[in-house]
Amino acid sequence: KWIPSISGKKRTSRKWRKEASILQKKSAQLDQFRKRLEQAWDSNEMGPIPSTPEGIATAAAECARKAFADDLFPPFVVNVKVPEYDSKRKDGLYDLVATTEFAVHLAEELGGKTVIFFKDLETCEKVSNVFDARARVQAEQEEIRKKALESPLEKSKDESDTEELEDPFDPSKLAKAASKISVGEEKPDPDAFRQSLIMQNTDIISGEDSESASKKRKLVTSAGEKNWKLAHVFGNETISKGTDMRGDVEEAMNKHVKIEDDVERIIVLSPTTLPELLSSRRLCRDHMFDKQVFFFNAQWEISPAEFAKATVIYSFLPLLVKIEREDEDPYEMDTTRDERLAQEQQRNARVALLRRYPGPYDLYMDVHGMGYERVDSFRASRYDKKGPTPGWINQRIKAKLEAEGLM
Repeated sequence: KWIPSISGKKRTSRKWRKEASILQKKSAQLDQFRKRLEQAWDSNEMGPIPSTPEGIATAAAECARKAFADDLFPPFVVNVKVPEYDSKRKDGLYDLVATTEFAVHLAEELGGKTVIFFKDLETCEKVSNVFDARARVQAEQEEIRKKALESPLEKSKDESDTEELEDPFDPSKLAKAASKISVGEEKPDPDAFRQSLIMQNTDIISGEDSESASKKRKLVTSAGEKNWKLAHVFGNETISKGTDMRGDVEEAMNKHVKIEDDVERIIVLSPTTLPELLSSRRLCRDHMFDKQVFFFNAQWEISPAEFAKATVIYSFLPLLVKIEREDEDPYEMDTTRDERLAQEQQRNARVALLRRYPGPYDLYMDVHGMGYERVDSFRASRYDKKGPTPGWINQRIKAKLEAEGLM
């Protein structure tokens, strides 16, 4: 047996199940990370919680408005070093749709027409298909709700006179109606039965957990009026790796990059390769003075000249430091799962490096599970896009743990 993958290669069912199991475990780890981040975050001091694309976009939009008020020229850089937004990761945690949702929410927060650029046509079509599928599901759900309200199951007049109005989609009533089919009585409307099942499983259809209904992520779809458009830089063109690379990039951009005059903003998502660096340089040269150019998680080994005066308006780097405590008993097994998770949480110190323009890079730590507190600050330089060095971060973390008597 084999299961076709997205890449077109054959995968055995056993290998597919193993990959799915690994991804499921890592997804659970991401959910746990978001939960702990929300518990420790101080919104009054640190701004919106960057646990969802919408939260990151809201925080970045606040910083962008301050940069606009100071008359800063683009490009503007947003760096979020969370696994699901890191396109260089090879463990399958990178989420292209979530990355695009950030750009969409940023466009909606700032207003005005926005073009969101991907590397190629294939990537652009993947995201477009997801948004289109979401729009179809929402339209079907809305139609089902309307039908359910317009044509409820009718009861007899005698029952309606003596009893209160019952829910037509009560599972017990539907099961009773279905059981009447075998004894020759009138069959219930199959559409109504199907509608009731779908209405009861709305969370399953939308892909959301019913327990997190109060904190649902705002899903982006292709339906309705929108001020953003998905586009691509290279299309399906082949970009050579040799001396012809620059010419291939220019030719592909001349063919596929069409930016209208009324567009106010350009957002480039996760550029990492050398051809993307060349295309980003051209976008900056052509539109630096007439449009707002944003780069999200640009990861190049060398920084282009056009980035010399770029401004990092928002940056977030979460870290985890394992603490070896003296009272820890690694052989203690007489505990519940929740108790073990709580102990694991206490053994880890959470660290967050956060930059919100025009402020510095602030280092926060949560050592005892009581929430983040500021440890130190690093003055942001316009000519240093990477922020504080790992050595600076490690030195401050070590000093904090020593002050708490944990080292």
